[in-house]
Amino acid sequence: MEKILLCNLDLLRKNDYASNNDFISRLDLFLDNKNNDVIFFSRNVAEVEKAKEFYENKGKRYYFFSRNQVNQLVDQNRNDTSEFVVVGSKNIDFQLAVNNQLLLLSPKWIQCEEKAERYGILINTTRQLFQIADA
Repeated sequence: MEKILLCNLDLLRKNDYASNNDFISRLDLFLDNKNNDVIFFSRNVAEVEKAKEFYENKGKRYYFFSRNQVNQLVDQNRNDTSEFVVVGSKNIDFQLAVNNQLLLLSPKWIQCEEKAERYGILINTTRQLFQIADA
């Protein structure tokens, strides 16, 4: 089944955009192996544009949306949200998941806020992230 990962932009901003090689490598395999997509999002539109600019010339199949655009996308697909998986560490990511009955994966390698850590499925490694997302 096709999956659409809705990833908080913090996953790419861990240090800086160029230093996330393991995450990027596994993400590219995830996208290549099946008809999967990834959307990175943030409420900060300037950060979304900065990330989009960085990855645009690298031939990646990444999409970059504002948080409002992600909310609209999920809302438009309210009848079948089974393909969406939220990957995030913020309380607002938890709210997105709960309000739309989506799976929330919370990566421990970035700082998790209280609700995302308490109610999300905690992921220790990028390998675990993509094993669960691909299931």
